[in-house]
Amino acid sequence: MRVSAFRSAACALIAAFAATAMAEDAKKPDNFKFEFHGFVGGSLFSQDGATQSFGEMASYATATPNAHRYDFSGDVRQSRLNLSIAGPKVFFGAIPSAVAEMDFNGGTAAGGQFANMSMTPRLRLAYAQLNWVYGASSTVIRFGQDTDLIQGGIIPASVGHVAQTLGYYAGYLGQRHPGVFIFDTFPLVADYKLELSFQVTRGQWNDSQTDSGESSGTGTLNTGTVSGTTATLNKSGLSFADSSGEPMFEARARIQSKFLTLYVAGDYHRVGFTGIGNGSGDVTCTSAGGQSGCKTREVSDVNAGIKLTAYGVTVQGTGYAGRNAFGLYGAIGQQQSAAVGDIHSFGAWGQVGYNLTPELSVWGMYGLEHLNYAEVMAAAAAGGFSAAPALRNIITSAMLRYMDGGFAIALEWTHFRTQYDISQPTVEGLQSFLAKNGQRSPDGAFDVSQYMLSGFYFF
Repeated sequence: MRVSAFRSAACALIAAFAATAMAEDAKKPDNFKFEFHGFVGGSLFSQDGATQSFGEMASYATATPNAHRYDFSGDVRQSRLNLSIAGPKVFFGAIPSAVAEMDFNGGTAAGGQFANMSMTPRLRLAYAQLNWVYGASSTVIRFGQDTDLIQGGIIPASVGHVAQTLGYYAGYLGQRHPGVFIFDTFPLVADYKLELSFQVTRGQWNDSQTDSGESSGTGTLNTGTVSGTTATLNKSGLSFADSSGEPMFEARARIQSKFLTLYVAGDYHRVGFTGIGNGSGDVTCTSAGGQSGCKTREVSDVNAGIKLTAYGVTVQGTGYAGRNAFGLYGAIGQQQSAAVGDIHSFGAWGQVGYNLTPELSVWGMYGLEHLNYAEVMAAAAAGGFSAAPALRNIITSAMLRYMDGGFAIALEWTHFRTQYDISQPTVEGLQSFLAKNGQRSPDGAFDVSQYMLSGFYFF
């Protein structure tokens, strides 16, 4: 009996301690918060000409064949996974968090007849941040790779063209870069908030340029060339923007409410062509078209946008103007060589959507990017492009979308019209194509239509 009484007392004591511990744990907030988001699905598509990439990644026309008008294929590359975690407060009350995001636009697996069904992951976002919240205001400091501020957060609605946003090379500007981002948000009037933000990141020009000696096994590590048709960065393996020795700066002011988003943003950075090495003679510069080589290039662009949503109608669009926008998904994806001057461009896109029912909506979009014709043609005459350069790109798109919860099914028609400069007979690539197919594109304008059926689950 004594043993049973002792056991009963011990069990009661243990139970009391356990209940107290559980009650204390219940009072404590969760130490960490995990979230998993993204979208997964695929598209079937048919198009009657070539684009710079196929399917979900198409942005501008590169060829319009005469025969065998339509291709048919499928694409799952834009499927995206986003993992985030937030922890307990640190640094004077800041909430720390981290985000890592990837999709499958990193190319195909090497070799094999089924390589195009084995897509390689691609890192999109990777950053850690501190978030201080003061009532309705907040300050965020972000370290890592994030979307450029100049994008503004207004994106053309699409189901099959999300990763390669449909407005790229047609008025939509910006990319992703690693660096430091600062966001300060505070209330204005009623439901409106003002965000002031700033970023200091690496610049962008051409990441594929490396030292000729290192990449080919010939020459010396301290010798490179920059000419009218080739541009080789010495030794470092970084881009020409990196070799300028200066970061890229962007700033944005944005007003947001439930019905309105309005922003203006700017970008500035410099591009250097002298490389990184051990002395002043690391890179030999030549001239093209009577201009001196190794020009230091400045990239400067201004972008603005607006989005209005009310009574089932969405009206949105952005527009930019600037120079040397190649590294920000502008200038129709082409860079001029170091030995020629600046290329100015502008672009804008607009889109209108209407909800026929809460689930069914229709959308129409028009986008345009236009380069300075005189500058492009002068650069082409001086050997500033390795192929016939594009002068203008127009995107027209229509979409019928049914979206219930997070699942969206859409039919999309997109037309790309890209105008090329065919005034230089020495450029062989486009000229040889026109010689064979001139009856469909005698003036260097290529037209491609794409028809796409997509289904994605957004979670």
